[in-house]
Amino acid sequence: MGEQEISKEDVLFYLDMIGSSYGPSYKPKIGKLKPYYPLLKEQDSQQYKRFIRVYHHYRDCLKEREKTILDFQYGLKGEIPSLKEMGDHFGLSSSRASQIRNKAERRISTAIREFLY
Repeated sequence: MGEQEISKEDVLFYLDMIGSSYGPSYKPKIGKLKPYYPLLKEQDSQQYKRFIRVYHHYRDCLKEREKTILDFQYGLKGEIPSLKEMGDHFGLSSSRASQIRNKAERRISTAIREFLY
């Protein structure tokens, strides 16, 4: 299957789904689940596939551990573990796993921002 082009609308959708401040619908959501959590339960949906397509397009800007954590987080390695389970897998606390996930998503946001502007 050939790689599809990533449009501006696709990357804006991804930014909204990760709750990035660069997203057009950004609202601070301290202590709330990321907007993409409902998508993770519908892995056959077009929105999930769109979300993952953008992630795959930009994941090369990440460090190896960041890629692996987002792969787990986004359900690309099977069942989606909790942050505690993910932390245990890497020998980290759940809060550190969350920090790495957030940093990886910020790194992708920065790469997308460079694409947009």
